[in-house]
Amino acid sequence: MITTLSGDASRLLATVDFVKEQDTAALLPLLLPGLDGPELRALVEHCRFSHAALLVFPSDEAELGAGLVRSRVVRCPELPGEGGLSG
Repeated sequence: MITTLSGDASRLLATVDFVKEQDTAALLPLLLPGLDGPELRALVEHCRFSHAALLVFPSDEAELGAGLVRSRVVRCPELPGEGGLSG
């Protein structure tokens, strides 16, 4: 993890890393205790853990946008080689 990022940016990148590292088959029993056997296998075949939420409170919209671009979670279309969401 890059230590020069703001606290919010560091938490945002940690959340992105958390989502990318999860194994749905291992995570589902933690989220749905008691689910096992055929039901668990059916969910694992059709579901995949792909997102999470994180609340951040920047001072204004410009600070939010700049922070997201600096953290490289969102690309800025105005910069060469950028555009759209990263992932």
